[in-house]
Amino acid sequence: MSERPSLLRRLFGLFRPASEGGEAAPASAPDDLDRVAGFWADRAVERGDQLAPSGVWTSHPVVRAAINRRIGGRGDREWLAWAKDTFFPQLAARALSLGCGGGQVEREAMALGLCRAIEGVDISSGALDLARRLAAEARVDGITYRVADLSHIELPAAAYDLVIAKQSLHHVERLEHLLDETHKALVPGGRFLVNEYVGPPRFQWTELQLEIMNQLLPLLPERLRWVSSVGAARQRMDRPPLAQMIAIDPSEAVRSAEILPLIEERFTVDVRRDFGGTLLNPMLEGIIANFRRDSEEDTALLRLLISIEEILTQHGVISSDFTVLVARPR
Repeated sequence: MSERPSLLRRLFGLFRPASEGGEAAPASAPDDLDRVAGFWADRAVERGDQLAPSGVWTSHPVVRAAINRRIGGRGDREWLAWAKDTFFPQLAARALSLGCGGGQVEREAMALGLCRAIEGVDISSGALDLARRLAAEARVDGITYRVADLSHIELPAAAYDLVIAKQSLHHVERLEHLLDETHKALVPGGRFLVNEYVGPPRFQWTELQLEIMNQLLPLLPERLRWVSSVGAARQRMDRPPLAQMIAIDPSEAVRSAEILPLIEERFTVDVRRDFGGTLLNPMLEGIIANFRRDSEEDTALLRLLISIEEILTQHGVISSDFTVLVARPR
């Protein structure tokens, strides 16, 4: 299969401007499900379910270390390991992974000793085929998979000690249904572990985001702004056109801004660790690979962007578009 660039790279290209103020975000239709499943099967194959594919903003070790510090205080410890160390000193008997894709979370959870058994569910049978193959190749036991649409999934009552959602909730249109099912499926004292994009729906960035990003972008030399997929340097940041968003993946960030309020209605949040991405995610998508890991200049510029985002977030100038949280059913 030919390589497919990441969603944001495909959408942004040369950053064609959208209409002023963005547009309303229409919901995806039922007949979009096959298209969504096919898209994510291709994404899983393209990625090989790497921890962070090379074009994604989180793929650079400097960025990953900053994210890890924001979540768990240590640059060398990923979010799932932090959750295990902090909340799961004992093995969870049974876990569920929502929107599991190619299975990286399940394999990592088993390797960390987070649970004795874990079930992964995803809308894409192609992604699950890859997940099964990678688990077999890694000789990881205790993982099972099944196809399910998270917007209509039915879960057994009190069946799981732990439910994990990594970057899957923002693809769900019927969030209330999924969160109610998750609430029902957790045993008393069970935990809901979430790593999620909670920023503007359909990536329709706010005016403030765009203003800040367009002031920061010229700080980068042209070689760092080069978008290889379009053969030109990024000149400005704009919202991706909604029609293009929906044509590529109608599930993308469909109700992302509603995730946190809906979780808080149903669960008690024990801890929430925001890790930014409000500026870094759009700005670095598709160009992060230009930042050479052995270059002091590139590293300094990257750390400058990270520091600016951290300061603006800490002082409430911008909110965080990404968060990790651990919650219990009310």
